Amino acid sequence: MDLHILVLIGGFLTAAGAALLFQVPVRQAMLCGGIGVLASFLNLLVSRGSEATVLSTFAASLLVAVLSHAAARIVKMPVTVFLIPCIFPFVPGAGMFHIVYSLIESRPADATMYFFSTMEFAGAIALAIFTVDTIFKKRVKVHTKCT
Repeated sequence: MDLHILVLIGGFLTAAGAALLFQVPVRQAMLCGGIGVLASFLNLLVSRGSEATVLSTFAASLLVAVLSHAAARIVKMPVTVFLIPCIFPFVPGAGMFHIVYSLIESRPADATMYFFSTMEFAGAIALAIFTVDTIFKKRVKVHTKCT
């Protein structure tokens, strides 16, 4: 099976599985899985099949945030129901593992390198979520003042 197909399946299973873990209703969990697949596809598209880059993680996180806000408004549920499970495929868990492992192995230079790399990915995710959340909040304020 092609590696890209496995990444897309992994995006679905990770997002839907995290949603079920957080006791999101099954219908919304499947929606989370769909958002996870779309974001994983964009991540692959931007990184062009190579190792994941910070830019591809930022783009995928932007898409997750936008689709989570849209889904929350459509289904009339909180944004976090969709945002938290759908961001799981992009959390740099392996980087965090490498930081701790390097510290245990007494390799501080490697730990520092992994730390900064992990912080780049985590910062890209946080910046994407913050940007979209700010845009949606400003949009709601402007819309409320107009009516």
